[in-house]
Amino acid sequence: MQQTEIRRSGDSEAVIWCATDIHYLSETLYDRGKAFQRLLKNNDGKLFEYDREIMEEMTKQVIEGKPEAFVMLGDLTFNGEMESLQELKGYFQRMEEAGVPVIVIPGNHDISYPYANAYFGDIAKSVPAVTSVQFRQEMQDFGYGESIAKDPDSCSYVYALRDDLWILTLDANTEAAPCALQDSTKQWLKKQLAEAAEKQITVMTISHQNVLKQNDMMYMGYVMNDYEEVQQILKDGGVFLHLSGHSHLQHTSVSEGLTDICNEALSVWPLSYGVITLKPGQTDFSYEKKSLGILQEESRERFDETILRTAVPTLEEIDIPQEIREQMTDFAVRFNEIFYTGAEADPDELRSDPAYGYWRQYAGDSFWYLYMLNALK
Repeated sequence: MQQTEIRRSGDSEAVIWCATDIHYLSETLYDRGKAFQRLLKNNDGKLFEYDREIMEEMTKQVIEGKPEAFVMLGDLTFNGEMESLQELKGYFQRMEEAGVPVIVIPGNHDISYPYANAYFGDIAKSVPAVTSVQFRQEMQDFGYGESIAKDPDSCSYVYALRDDLWILTLDANTEAAPCALQDSTKQWLKKQLAEAAEKQITVMTISHQNVLKQNDMMYMGYVMNDYEEVQQILKDGGVFLHLSGHSHLQHTSVSEGLTDICNEALSVWPLSYGVITLKPGQTDFSYEKKSLGILQEESRERFDETILRTAVPTLEEIDIPQEIREQMTDFAVRFNEIFYTGAEADPDELRSDPAYGYWRQYAGDSFWYLYMLNALK
C-alpha cells in the first residue's frame, strides 16, 4: 500500500529509534543438537538463542516509548531464512498496531545468503534463502510498500516521515551488486536528493553497510565497496546524518558535514539501540545509545568468549610468564569491550597500562596489538 498519512511540518522535534543486526533465528530451525552447539561455539558473540526474549523486550520498549518511527538497519535474519523473516514480522506488526511506523532495509545476511540453514542433530541443512523480491513482499508493510518513491532495482526507497522530513533507505545488498549501490540506484538517489533540496525537505539516510570508514584498520567489507562515491553523493545532496550497522560496532565518523553513526548489533552485548532526536530544517541532532537492560550477564560472557578464542591462542604461542599472559588476556578483553561498545575511555590511560606495554613488547607484530594500536590513534 502507499503511504496515505504524512505528518505535517512543525516546530516539534522528531524522535526516531533505530536498531540493527538482530540476526533473528526462528526456533523452528534448530534443536539443541551437535550442529547447533557448533554454531554456538563458533559464532561471533550473537546471543541468537535468546532472539525471542530480545525482540519481546525491544517491542515492549518501542510500544511504551512511542518514537515517531522505529528503524531496523538490516541483518534482520540470522542467515536469510524465510521462517526467521516471517517470525520477526510479527514483532513489527505489533509495533505498527501500537501506532509506531516500522522502517526496514535488508542486510547482507538477508538476501540470497548462501548459509541459510536449519540445525538438527549433527547436520546443518540448507533451507531456501530469501530473495530481494521475497524480502520486499514480506516487509511490504514496513516502509517499502508505504514509500513515496521506490528504486526499481533495489530495496531502496523514500519514506516521508513528515512533509518536511524524509528517511531515505539505501540497499547495498542486491544480488546484482552485493556491498555496493548499483549505478542505476545512484542515479535514483541523486534524483531524490535533488527533489528534496528543491522542496527544502530534510533528508536522513540509512543503510546496512557504513558509508564512512569507522576504523582505519578494519573497514573493508564493512563500508560499501563504492563508499567514497556514495558519501560524495550524500554530501553533495545536503545529507548531514546517516545511520548504519553491519560492523557490530558503536562508533561515529564525520567527514565534511556528513555524520555516519554505526550502531552496535542488537543481538550482541550490551543489546543496545539508538535514539535520534532532530528537527527538520536544522542540522543539529542528538544521539543516545540505550541498552534493553536484559540478559546482560549472558550477552557479556558470550561477547568476551569470542575474544578469548582468538587472543588466548596468540599468547600461548609466545614464551612469556603465565602471570603476564593473564594480564595481557584481561587487557585484550577489556579493550575490546571499550572499542566495540563505544564506551568512554582515556587513550593515554590505556597506553600507560602495563599490560598494553606487554602486548607491545611480546606481541608487537600480532593482529591484536596492531588492532589496539590503530584504535588508540
